[in-house]
Amino acid sequence: MQTSRSQAQSTMHPLRFLAIALLALACRQENPQSVDSPVEDAQPPVFVSDQVQDSELGQFHVILEVSIEGQALTPMTLRMAPELAPKTVRNFLRISESGFYDGLVFHRVLRQFMVQGGCEVGNGSGSGPFSPIPGEFSSSEAARHVYGTLSMARGNSVNSAGAQFFIICDDGPAAWSLDGKYASFATVVSGGDALEAIAGVPVQANPRGEPSVPTRRIEIVNARVVRGALPDAVTISPVTREQDTPGWPNTVEVQTLLVAVGGGLLPVKRTLPQAETLAEELLARAQSGEDFDDLVREYSDDPAQKGSVNPVGYRFANEGSHPKEGQREVFNLNNEYQERFNQLGVSKRQGLLSPKEVSIAARKFQVDMGRFIRTESFIPRAQKRVLADAAFKMEIGDIQVLPRDPARTLEGYYLIRRVR
Repeated sequence: MQTSRSQAQSTMHPLRFLAIALLALACRQENPQSVDSPVEDAQPPVFVSDQVQDSELGQFHVILEVSIEGQALTPMTLRMAPELAPKTVRNFLRISESGFYDGLVFHRVLRQFMVQGGCEVGNGSGSGPFSPIPGEFSSSEAARHVYGTLSMARGNSVNSAGAQFFIICDDGPAAWSLDGKYASFATVVSGGDALEAIAGVPVQANPRGEPSVPTRRIEIVNARVVRGALPDAVTISPVTREQDTPGWPNTVEVQTLLVAVGGGLLPVKRTLPQAETLAEELLARAQSGEDFDDLVREYSDDPAQKGSVNPVGYRFANEGSHPKEGQREVFNLNNEYQERFNQLGVSKRQGLLSPKEVSIAARKFQVDMGRFIRTESFIPRAQKRVLADAAFKMEIGDIQVLPRDPARTLEGYYLIRRVR
C-alpha cells in the first residue's frame, strides 16, 4: 500500500469480489521513485545494528503520536510481530528511530478499508530513506489483515516495500484480500480511538477520482521506539458503526416471491399480462392468510429459492451501516468456489467436460453462492435498490407487489413481505 494504484472505497460487500482484486492494488505505491533499486546516498540505518538478533526484535514496540490539525490524539501503541516478518519489523524500527516519520502525514484514508502514511512526498510516491526490503508474506491466521493490523505498502514488485505503511481500520473483504500478498508486521494494541479519529477524517477525491485525500492534516508527530515490556494492552476491537445512523432501521429482512416475465435470462415463457395476473392473485392469497413461504416454494421463479426447503429472502443493510455478520464465511466460500470455477476451466480444456456441462456446473455454483450470501450476510441497499427501497418503507408483516419497471431493473413482478 504505498499508495494504491486503483481501488474503490465503497462498501465492500461479498457480491462484488471482482472489485476486491482491484482493492489489493490499493496497497501499492503511486509512481514509486526508484522503488525497486537502492536509494542513492542512503544513510546507514540508525536503529540497532546487527548486534540485535531477530529473536530480540519482539522486545521493542513503537509509540505512534498523531495529531489532526494540531490536536493531539491518544498515542497508539504498536506491538511488533517479528515472528511473522523480521526484516519488515527491523526496517520499521530503524525508520522510526531515525526520525524519518516525524512530521510526515497520513495521506490516504479509506474509511471502510485502511489509513496509509509514511510517504516523504505526501502523495504516496515516496520510496523511503533506505533500500527496499524483501516481501515477507504469509497466509497464516496470525498474519491476517484484520482491524488494527499494520502492513507494508509496496509497488508492483513484491520486494519493493520501503517506508510507507497502512493500518486496517475496517475488518472486511477489502482487508482480507491482502492476506498472503502484503507483509503484516504489527498490531495496534492501544489507542483505538486515535485510529477511529484518523479513519473518520473527511476526504476528497484524488486525481484518479478515489475519495481518499484527507481534508485535514493528519500528522505523525513522533514514532518512538521503546525497548521493554508493553504496557497493559490488548488487541483493539472494531467499532460497531450501525449506531452511526440512529432513528432509522439499519437492517431489514424480507421474503420475496418472483413472478418472472419471459424473454429474460430465466427459462420462463410467461407474458407480462400473465405475470401481472398471477402476481395479483398470489398477493390476494397471501393477504388472506395463506403461508407466504408455501407460496414461494410453489410459484417463485427465483433460482436461489427453487428446491429450497426454507426459501431464502433478502437481508438489506441501510446506507451508513456495515453489519459484519457472515462476511468472513462468505469470503471463505467465495475463495473455495473460485477454485472450483478454475477446476471447471481445466476440465474443459482437457476435454473432460463439454462446454454445456461446464455452463451448467458454473450456474449451479453461482446459484449456491447467491443463496449462501443472502442467508448469511447483508446486501448493501444500493446493490438491490428497488427491492431494498421498498423494504425499508414497509412495516413488519406488510405484503405488497412491486411491478416490473420500464428499466427492467426487476426480472418480473416481486411479491415482498417484510419479515423483520
